[in-house]
Amino acid sequence: MRAWMLLLGSAFGAFIGYAANRVAIWMLFHPRRAIQLGPIRVQGVFPKRRREIAENIANTVERNILSPEDVRKMISEAVELKLREVKLPIPLPSETREMLELAIRRVVVTVTTSLLSQMSENMSVSEFILRKFDEVSDEELERMFLDAVGKELRYIALNDALIGALVGALEMALLSFLH
Repeated sequence: MRAWMLLLGSAFGAFIGYAANRVAIWMLFHPRRAIQLGPIRVQGVFPKRRREIAENIANTVERNILSPEDVRKMISEAVELKLREVKLPIPLPSETREMLELAIRRVVVTVTTSLLSQMSENMSVSEFILRKFDEVSDEELERMFLDAVGKELRYIALNDALIGALVGALEMALLSFLH
């Protein structure tokens, strides 16, 4: 078998693997508007199923990452942390000032905890995420997606090119063996 056949098969396989991956990624967001190609209607996955995908993401985030209880805890911890820094700018004896600051902290923490508990009953992280999705254009959604996983997608495309090259070389070796 000639080496140029293996090289050609590898190059062709690498091109097909890489190109197929890049087209598949492109088709996540494109075409943005449905295109009718005879009996087939073509549209990007995200533009076509935007609401369903947004609902799945929102529900997953609320269930597994950021629940209303998590938001309540985060706000409560931030309030308590900030309260530790509060110093009254009133000229009082230090013992009196410390007692007054402690009393204020307790009142604020109690009120905050009570309010946050009541608020978390009416809080929906998933609804908030859905509203944010509605505010984002398809173009912005694509940019955010690529910002989040673009490097990994390039890595996957290169892996697909490598797999394609190996398959192409194997095909050429098998073809030469059969002839």
